[in-house]
Amino acid sequence: MTGPTTILTAASPSRCAYAPSRDCVLVFGEAGGFILDMNSSLFALDEASAELLRAALDHGLDEAARRAAERSGCGSEAERRNLIVFLETLRGQGLLETEAAQRTPARLEQWLAGAAVAIACGRPGLARTRWLLRGARLSLRLWGWPRTFRSWRAAVERAGPSPGPDDVAAIERRVADAAASDLSGSACQERALCAWVLARLAGLDAQAVIGLSLHPLAGHCWCALGDRPIADAATRIAGFLPVLHYS
Repeated sequence: MTGPTTILTAASPSRCAYAPSRDCVLVFGEAGGFILDMNSSLFALDEASAELLRAALDHGLDEAARRAAERSGCGSEAERRNLIVFLETLRGQGLLETEAAQRTPARLEQWLAGAAVAIACGRPGLARTRWLLRGARLSLRLWGWPRTFRSWRAAVERAGPSPGPDDVAAIERRVADAAASDLSGSACQERALCAWVLARLAGLDAQAVIGLSLHPLAGHCWCALGDRPIADAATRIAGFLPVLHYS
């Protein structure tokens, strides 16, 4: 992608009935664009498709269809039907949505999230934090980021604040020690989710943040308390633009 870049999320204004899914980021440039969802899927858009999608979101279906008709020489009604098919295809893939309806986590998702959070609620220790990290890894591999976060957030809300003495420094030590002792390694989403759970159980108003770097194209996930990252280096996240926040 070259030229100026525009990033749209579910929070961005839309002039039509469609909007980016709450777990998707739309990126537009002068020569096309792409859609990134938080299950780590990347969908490229050619220049024509990106222009059509951007026009629909910015100006509405009728104006987008009119512009498409001017380029193609076809009638506006035909282009409007084609546009709706295109948008419905994206909606069917979970990349766009017409209403903010959340999926109810399945029973197994709820059980795993509840078990992991219950372990984290006990007396602080390396073994407990390591199991929390492993539970995050299993859940993310089975269901991806959006579903995992929703089920884990519900488990944290049910658990309420933990009586432990955790503060930010203690949380960072727990996550760092657990990640360092895990021979299979840990991904940024796993560490961010663990830090978020521990911070929330400690009564801290933390958020999980998804950041995007365009040059080179890369994504990163971290936990933050305000502007302070938890269990991540400020120098590392400095190269990423925060695009999605989960709290």
